[in-house]
Amino acid sequence: RAAGRTWAAAHIRRGDFQFTEAKVSAKAILKALEDVARPRNATLVYVATDEGKRDFFKPIVDAGFELAFFDEFKASCPSLKTALDVDPNWAGMIEQLVAAAAPIFLGTWWSTFTGYITRVRGYRGLRSETFYVLPKYRDAFIDEKASKPPGGAAWWREWPTGFADIDDESRSDV
Repeated sequence: RAAGRTWAAAHIRRGDFQFTEAKVSAKAILKALEDVARPRNATLVYVATDEGKRDFFKPIVDAGFELAFFDEFKASCPSLKTALDVDPNWAGMIEQLVAAAAPIFLGTWWSTFTGYITRVRGYRGLRSETFYVLPKYRDAFIDEKASKPPGGAAWWREWPTGFADIDDESRSDV
């Protein structure tokens, strides 16, 4: 569907998420996409979400973004449907890999689902194009000063020590 276009992915957690601050509105998601994706000419956005009402995303579509969802791909790809018939639990893992492959990614702060996506992006060298939807954390993944857990704990996200230079035997911290 991207057919050579620059695209982005976003993980939007909406369901039973306990962190209400991170359960953002469509307006907040639109603002994040306007700030991060549109300047990079990415108007096609793959959305990994547990939001069941697609009309929630209407303000984003109305602003000129083309959205793609997992269920659309599942319906149009027989081999994917067959794989998910074997084990529907693979859906989340597949979505994480799709989001991790995006040239640009916006994730949900405090989400371990986003955390794994950011780790895979780190392995792939995509740290500089990895962001969070919430403005106060927007650049937390790419900020060099934030490369180590504050106070030693931050279970919801990945840190560069988990993916940067992990094959470098000269590292003193391994």
